[in-house]
Amino acid sequence: MCILLLSTVHPDYHLILLSNRDEFLDRPTASLDWWTHPPTNTKVLSARDLLRPEQGTWLGVNEHGKLGVLTNFREEDVQKISGDRSRGQMVKDYLTSRYGTVEEFVEAMIEEGSQKGVGGFSLVCGDLRVRSGEEGVGRMAIVSNRIGKSAANDKAGPDWILEKGSVETEGLSNSVFLEPWPKVNEGTKYLEEVLRDSQKAGRSQEELVESLFEILSRDNLPPEPTIQDLRDSIFVRIFPVPWTVPADTTASGCADDETLRKPAETPIRLYGTRQQSVILVDKQGQITFIERTLWDEYGNALPKDQRDRTFQLAF
Repeated sequence: MCILLLSTVHPDYHLILLSNRDEFLDRPTASLDWWTHPPTNTKVLSARDLLRPEQGTWLGVNEHGKLGVLTNFREEDVQKISGDRSRGQMVKDYLTSRYGTVEEFVEAMIEEGSQKGVGGFSLVCGDLRVRSGEEGVGRMAIVSNRIGKSAANDKAGPDWILEKGSVETEGLSNSVFLEPWPKVNEGTKYLEEVLRDSQKAGRSQEELVESLFEILSRDNLPPEPTIQDLRDSIFVRIFPVPWTVPADTTASGCADDETLRKPAETPIRLYGTRQQSVILVDKQGQITFIERTLWDEYGNALPKDQRDRTFQLAF
């Protein structure tokens, strides 16, 4: 997933989350659905990457309301891109962990060094359950194995966002949290505008959801985009990527880069925004999770009646 936007601005929702996953269209992937983690018997709702043996995910919610989201970090040094473990395992670790709070998980993750041995990533994790008598979901942690250039980001430990009761909009892409790409700044601006306009107009949840998918579909790319241009556009339309391009082709951040190092049957692969997701947590604590898949593995647009998978959870 290559952009993540979160907001507590809309008064009818504790949290609204939007994400785009930019990826090679032929990467084997299981659609959004429930699955069970055998060692802990934990039930998780997520899509899954079927290429790596870990079968991790970039975005998921478990049966207890834990939320985990991953973005890759755009590496300048090609040698640092991939690791021995899949980045998607980081989300899986949180959603199936034995720790009761996000604070306990993050502390253990840092102490145990489980963020090592993988390529650059940022993990957003938190709890979507709304506790009785409390306003809003719990705060969320952003844990990364990369640091930025700013002194404020040169520290150990996570960044914390969406403190309980706050009214804020945050975003993350394939840079460190405190050094956002232009598309993150654009996305947070448009998200706040849409949420405020929706509330004033009294739009239904269905109308709001379509407005959120419109944000995820904003395309600022030039006719022939370069890797650098992907920093500027929330949506990445499909474009061909030669197999001869070095692993830095994954600069937009969601591919698990070792796929580029394998022999190719064809000289070209298609890359772009493949899945879009929206999660709503309403004032009653009900979670609506929608995944929209835009293309099949050959770059054919999916019919509208085959694109969306919707699940609702209550705790």
